[in-house]
Amino acid sequence: MTGPAITTDPLDALDAPDPFAGAGVPDPVGAAVLSDPVVADHVARATAAGIEAARAALSRLRIEAVPAAENAAAPYLKVRADLDATFKDGKLHERYGADLAQRAYDVEKANIDRDRAAAVKDAVAALHERLDAVAATIAAEAARADEPAALTPDQSRAMTDVLTLLPHLSNAEKIAQLEAVVAAATAAPTAERRAGLRHVLPLLRSLATKPEFARTTDDDGVRLYVLAQRAAALTRDYRHYAADAIRRYAGALSYELGLVEAAVVEHGTWQGSHAANRQTLDGRPLLRVAIAPPAKDEPSRWQRTT
Repeated sequence: MTGPAITTDPLDALDAPDPFAGAGVPDPVGAAVLSDPVVADHVARATAAGIEAARAALSRLRIEAVPAAENAAAPYLKVRADLDATFKDGKLHERYGADLAQRAYDVEKANIDRDRAAAVKDAVAALHERLDAVAATIAAEAARADEPAALTPDQSRAMTDVLTLLPHLSNAEKIAQLEAVVAAATAAPTAERRAGLRHVLPLLRSLATKPEFARTTDDDGVRLYVLAQRAAALTRDYRHYAADAIRRYAGALSYELGLVEAAVVEHGTWQGSHAANRQTLDGRPLLRVAIAPPAKDEPSRWQRTT
């Protein structure tokens, strides 16, 4: 028996289950729905695909973040090095005289460092803009995923039959009709059938607001809640999980871009700075959760295998 694949992608830490997620009021019914094999398989596949899509969208930004800041600083480091050399070899003394050489050096050094800081901040601001653009694009994709697709002729007839019958049925019979509709999609949850559930989900949620279907009243309320949870889980596709992942990643990446900016402004480089060298007890980098790309020969556990 083989163990889980080793990964060097630090974003895996952000995708780990939240140990405090279940600290509130327990929901055994919702947990049971998510443990259903069909639902669990769909959620697992959609989650993995969403995480992969989110990481792919951020891959260039993660790779280019530190070099972009360092490249912005590089020309000013060269000018600063030339200035230092000029001061050390006495050329500033020849130009300004012994009394003014130190003053001239300090003024020029301050100007160079000021311009370097501005250039680095502009470069990092552009990285923030790219991050915002990626997050907005994926959020828009998730919103489009919520738009109900056109029903097939068979689905349209089935929905018409359900909507025609529901007003004439008892509460228990209404639930039975809706259970049959959801069961058909659950039995073989193709993309087409999951799309059809997006037309059923608003109906389930609307019924759940009625007092006679409150979860505290009788079994009908619980049955309806189970249906709504099942339909909601099956209608979430990878784009929703990609948007969830981007929200997790964007916070870490934005924070670390600030650390990179501060380090490069102060030191001219990220490597060797105090922030870059901080480590956990087991020797891993404490920071760079988001900006460190995975090693090429050790893929993330979320990466698809063939």
